[in-house]
Amino acid sequence: MFLFEFVWPPEPQDISTFSIEIGIFLAGIVAGIIGLLIWKSYRVLAKKGLPECVSGFFIFGFHSLFDALDTIAEKPLRYDLDFMDSLFSIIGLTLIALGIVRIAFYGREIWKEL
Repeated sequence: MFLFEFVWPPEPQDISTFSIEIGIFLAGIVAGIIGLLIWKSYRVLAKKGLPECVSGFFIFGFHSLFDALDTIAEKPLRYDLDFMDSLFSIIGLTLIALGIVRIAFYGREIWKEL
């Protein structure tokens, strides 16, 4: 059955790939939510770097959603989803890396003050 240019249910050889990619999407969303809770609870300690990491977690999670959708998409739509998958992957990983670097520099500043 075709559902908006998607093949549903997925082909048998695509079920494991689709399941893993949806799992990664959910893990990215959960990591983002945990990051938001930490950010809300510890505003002073998490003021530098954590916002970028949280954004990166959500964006990287959506990278995996696009990856899962391109597994079950038909040819014309598959190319657009591949592009979105790659774009969101690059942006998400860049934000996570930038956030980690900013957290490290902020930790160094705090350490010097002690």
